[in-house]
Amino acid sequence: MSVRKRAANRLSTKIALLTIPILLTTACAGGGTGPSGAAGPTKIGFAQGNFGNGWYEVNAKGATDEAKQLGHDLEVVSGGGDPVTQNAQLSNFITKGVAGLIINPTDPQALSSNLSRLKDEKIPFVLVNAGVTPDLLADSYCYVTEDEKVNAGLVGAETARVMKAKHGATKPVKILLVLGFPGDTNSANREAGFKAGYASVAGAPPAQYLENVYGKWAADTAVAPVSSVATGNPDLDAMFVGTDSMLPGVQQALTSVNMWGKVSIASYDGQMKVVKQMKDDPNSPVIATVANLPAQQGMIAAQMLDKALKGEDKNTACPGNKFFVKPTLITHDNAASYYKSDADY
Repeated sequence: MSVRKRAANRLSTKIALLTIPILLTTACAGGGTGPSGAAGPTKIGFAQGNFGNGWYEVNAKGATDEAKQLGHDLEVVSGGGDPVTQNAQLSNFITKGVAGLIINPTDPQALSSNLSRLKDEKIPFVLVNAGVTPDLLADSYCYVTEDEKVNAGLVGAETARVMKAKHGATKPVKILLVLGFPGDTNSANREAGFKAGYASVAGAPPAQYLENVYGKWAADTAVAPVSSVATGNPDLDAMFVGTDSMLPGVQQALTSVNMWGKVSIASYDGQMKVVKQMKDDPNSPVIATVANLPAQQGMIAAQMLDKALKGEDKNTACPGNKFFVKPTLITHDNAASYYKSDADY
């Protein structure tokens, strides 16, 4: 969810920061047991999809902290948003002989050969955040994520309520969706969820959806496409931004055409800086975001991998191969009670 070049520039720094506590675990942890039965922490890996927008880092830290508590030595790497890079990293983990893996796929279908290889070599893996097709999902021990359609539906319904209060039930409203990449799973789920949520509100004004724009999950790359659509649609009423990470770019784009503050904006991810803006400014055009708890997702993924390594039946530990974290809708009404100054999400 960041520009590949930026991710590459930050990659070495991010990995260094994440591996410092991991090296300390190797030196300090006691009582762990490796896959061969030797004393010491079990070596496991986390193939994170990317770094650079904050969400991935918080997600990885949640997994790292929990893995340490469970007595494992977790190595975290970033695929930089590139499935070729991530495939190479998965192959390297397999060659190293890790006991298990957590994977946030860059492109699930592009990883299918390595996921099959993990199955063949009996290396358990847990998926986090980005999903896969049912056949690949069945090979995992568990898939830990939020229900994107449900989450996006919450902000879709809130948008409908705001539009109804502003415009009544009959006048059509123009809505723009700002998503990640055309055809990616996260974008598709969030679009479907938002639209279903909007449609669920009785008496909401008819939605006139403009053609989606794609900001590649990053602020910088959201500026140009949003500016272009906003310029051609000065009567734009509302927007759904698929991640809070793109909001600074959306704000820059709308400000440049004198539309910031005139368009109601619903977003997704629950970044604390967005919650703070909503808390501090009752007139903020950001009307809602939904928290999908990246740290908790990482923590639960580490717990599930620990269960897999202990041989616990996955149908008991993770029924249906899926574990959904509970969503939280944040609006102007509850932003103050949700806000935590010491958290990123």
